[in-house]
Amino acid sequence: MCSKFSSFYFIMASDLLLFVNEEEKIVLHIELNADSASSLIFFIAYASIKQTEGFYEDFMVYKTYCMHGAQIIYVTNRKIGDKYLQDFLNKIQNMFYKILLHPNIYKNDCIESDEFENFIKQEYVDMITKIEL
Repeated sequence: MCSKFSSFYFIMASDLLLFVNEEEKIVLHIELNADSASSLIFFIAYASIKQTEGFYEDFMVYKTYCMHGAQIIYVTNRKIGDKYLQDFLNKIQNMFYKILLHPNIYKNDCIESDEFENFIKQEYVDMITKIEL
C-alpha cells in the first residue's frame, strides 16, 4: 500500500542517494513522501551542486514502482546553466501536481506504476522541449 499523498502538499525527497555509475551519469534515488514543494527542489538542487558544482537538465525516468511509498529514480548526464534551473524545477513540481490529480494514475491512495511511467515519459519530453526552445 502506497503512502497517501495530500493534494495540499507536494512530494519531497525524504531519502536521497547520489552516486555516479560506470557511464558517469548522475543518479538520484528519491523516496517520496508528502511534504512541502520546496523540499524536493532543495534536495535536487543540493545534490547537483554537491556532486558537480553545476546543474543538470536531462532528467528521465529510469524506474518506477510502488511499495511503502512511491519511489522514482532519475538519471541525468547533461549539464545546463543556472538560468534554466528554476524553470526546470518548476516544471517538475507542476508535473507532480498533475499526477496527484490524474484519475488513472493516482487512485486508492496508490500510484499505478504503468500509467505513472507513461505519464512521466510524456511530461519529460514536454519539459525538455520547452526548456530547449
